[in-house]
Amino acid sequence: MSYIRCGQRGCDFSQDDWWSLTFKPQWKFWRWSSVFGYNPITMLLENSGDLLKPRWVRFDAHFARQIESEHGFKIRLREVHKEEPIQWGDILNINEKYGDIRSWNEIQAFSWSLLRWEVYRAWLKIRKMKWYTFKQYKNDPYKLCPRCNHRIPDSMID
Repeated sequence: MSYIRCGQRGCDFSQDDWWSLTFKPQWKFWRWSSVFGYNPITMLLENSGDLLKPRWVRFDAHFARQIESEHGFKIRLREVHKEEPIQWGDILNINEKYGDIRSWNEIQAFSWSLLRWEVYRAWLKIRKMKWYTFKQYKNDPYKLCPRCNHRIPDSMID
């Protein structure tokens, strides 16, 4: 994996990672990238495999608002009131005596809404890439930045 950036003043082009499609049969079926290489499909399967089951998961409301304001992507949220007894440990077992209860409001997101966001995010990543593999980058004789059309020197690869 690699990170490439333009380096020209005022240009913010950057690309993270080279992708590959290889088949290496292994017993690690929970790690799709170890079997089928590092590419957008395997990353989507690894990052969002647990979101296939329809359920509500805890989520940061600020992050949901940021996604909506920057990308116009609405994530389905709900607010749930939760209560539980405070666990003070074995030494100070005062729950029985005083009945201390902690309560809070938790923001939850629907898992399929987050799955839609992961698919959209993978599509954005694919769309913004210029070179998908390291071989494509090496075979490109000009190596021009897609935003400012300046040549990207090999020293700008980390």
